[in-house]
Amino acid sequence: MAGRKLVVVSDLHVDRWQKESKFEQFEDFLLYVRREAHTLVVNGDVLDLPPIEGEEVSASSKRALLALLQAPLQGVRLVYVVGNHDIAFRGWPIDLRPFVRIVYPFEVVDLGGRRIRIEHGHYYDPLFNGGYDILAGIRKFLNYDVGKVAVDTWKAATRFLQRLAPETGRSAVGRADEPAIFGRWKDAAIRLKEAGFDLVLFGHIHSPKGPDDEPSFYVNTGDWVDHTTVTEVDESGRPTQFEWRERGYRS
Repeated sequence: MAGRKLVVVSDLHVDRWQKESKFEQFEDFLLYVRREAHTLVVNGDVLDLPPIEGEEVSASSKRALLALLQAPLQGVRLVYVVGNHDIAFRGWPIDLRPFVRIVYPFEVVDLGGRRIRIEHGHYYDPLFNGGYDILAGIRKFLNYDVGKVAVDTWKAATRFLQRLAPETGRSAVGRADEPAIFGRWKDAAIRLKEAGFDLVLFGHIHSPKGPDDEPSFYVNTGDWVDHTTVTEVDESGRPTQFEWRERGYRS
């Protein structure tokens, strides 16, 4: 029987997991979700960049994805908020309430009298917006979709670097857990607070920020590459955040 919590994770990038322990932690976490949560929200980027042409999603990645998809079969609603690495899922007509939904660009949840906005957060990243604006301008000028060439080149370079150092292939945005990194997202959260949201959850930058740090109404849902960040909201609308690898469940 499902519990009463809303649980949120983001930036899983399961195809970058190298250690068996990470898969075991994730399966342990999903057991917790099935027993304690009514809804699991994956706040974007379940996979890394798409595989290079000719490759398939690895067997280990399939293992994690299949485990994730078991949640609705156990009575937990699964909501997927599309991120930037999986932006091709925008507009997919998947709305199998109350079991599975794919949403874009954000999800709104009312819980405990609080209005909660869950969004991946890439639109506040100048690296994301600036790059796409440049590609759109070139495409308009040349009447050719250079975006495909750019994406393929970026994929190849990223895969090469990740193979050299698979555990440290992070983007420039999420390279360190420094307070300064939250600036743009804090500003966005303040604007959304003024627009009527009581709690704002972003991901994307891979750096966790819990409600104990000001402003308390902004939470960053971290990642499952360098962290195992879990954010949950209880039935009264109160958020908490912790590292799964420090907590565990079966043990």
